[in-house]
Amino acid sequence: AQSMEPQHVLRITPASLTFDRTEEHLISLENLTDKFVAIKIRTTAPDRYYVRPAFNVISPRETIKVQISLTKEELSTVEETSAFQVLAIELEKEVTNDDLKKLWKEVEASKIARYKIYSKVKPIPYSLRKNKGEQNDLEDIAGQLRTLIKEREELKLLLQSQQGRLQNHPMILSFQFYLGFLLAILISICTYLFVAKTSTHS
Repeated sequence: AQSMEPQHVLRITPASLTFDRTEEHLISLENLTDKFVAIKIRTTAPDRYYVRPAFNVISPRETIKVQISLTKEELSTVEETSAFQVLAIELEKEVTNDDLKKLWKEVEASKIARYKIYSKVKPIPYSLRKNKGEQNDLEDIAGQLRTLIKEREELKLLLQSQQGRLQNHPMILSFQFYLGFLLAILISICTYLFVAKTSTHS
């Protein structure tokens, strides 16, 4: 069954949304009919957005506001696109909130008017992304450095306990070289990030 023509029930503005990292938006839902209209709003990204209210009843010829906001600060490095679907049903009389749940479970698909609102979240600027990432990068590298230093000390103690019998073993020599190589790389990366951060803030 086909749903009813949406333009006969609601007027929704704006038709699309664009979010920065922490923005929120209000959308207007105008009832174009002489009847009460029940509305339900759902999204393709429920973990990203709060919708308040997601269920409501609009009086004849009245307009309500719905708040849409991000659930948390958006730190995406690429533009994210989502969609909201607004469902609307004309009612013969006003219903309570408790009746709304039952109504949406039992309503025929042919009686539902459907609308879409497209939404996109802008990626964070490179400068902010860089500054936020530097702290985590430095902390990660510091942790890896501590682990490598600890492993080198443990290897040193093992060699001492074996009184040099393992010192020239090929596997031990390879492992020593591997640890030294990783340690040098991590120190170089840490130095580069520190210098880059210092030059950015100077």
